[in-house]
Amino acid sequence: GANFQGATAIRFLRNGSADTTLTAASLVPAGDGTSLAFTLTIGGSAAVGPRIVQVITPQGTSSTFDVGTNLFTVTTP
Repeated sequence: GANFQGATAIRFLRNGSADTTLTAASLVPAGDGTSLAFTLTIGGSAAVGPRIVQVITPQGTSSTFDVGTNLFTVTTP
């Protein structure tokens, strides 16, 4: 990743809409802006399947499309 300095939120998009069954908290961008650490909570009603990870920063919002490096997949336990 790149340009994550000042990131304020992370959204998980499923079928083009924000998936509220996944929530990110305690967001900490790396000093060089190349990565993020956060706590992810996956609700019990979360559907199995891929999500696009969207990062919100003061500079803008990352892609809403699958670019190959912005996917997270919920699987069954």
